[in-house]
Amino acid sequence: VINRILKGSTSEVFWEDSMCIYIMGGCDPDITQCFPLIDVSLDDWYAGSVCRGLSQRYVHGYPDKTFRPANNVNFAEAAKMIAYLYKKEDEVEPVENEAWYERSVAYIEKNNAKPNSIKKLDQFITRGEAVYMLYMMNKAQN
Repeated sequence: VINRILKGSTSEVFWEDSMCIYIMGGCDPDITQCFPLIDVSLDDWYAGSVCRGLSQRYVHGYPDKTFRPANNVNFAEAAKMIAYLYKKEDEVEPVENEAWYERSVAYIEKNNAKPNSIKKLDQFITRGEAVYMLYMMNKAQN
């Protein structure tokens, strides 16, 4: 997983499409079955990974049916994707009157996977911070 994260864009910040492709780890063969998003084309290089993320519930997209693949990923979004990758449903799924990210962030923090450099939930994460989060979650699971 960590080697896949290091490949791709040379940008210091993680983009939505990069985070999705590296976490999801590849393409689903039949992506036409799961595409409710209006800003991701079946021809996009990351479409299969977005589809896999949707089907596995690692990502959900936004309420306006967009994915916003060119956006940077902030800590809360990364925490949700990574927590769902390692999920125990009752530990990360939001409950009534909770923000969509609360349990995911708590799950990441409980597993000591929050980088010390993260000061705010809406802070964009770097590729290195994403690798750290994945590494620490892997370590916590073993």
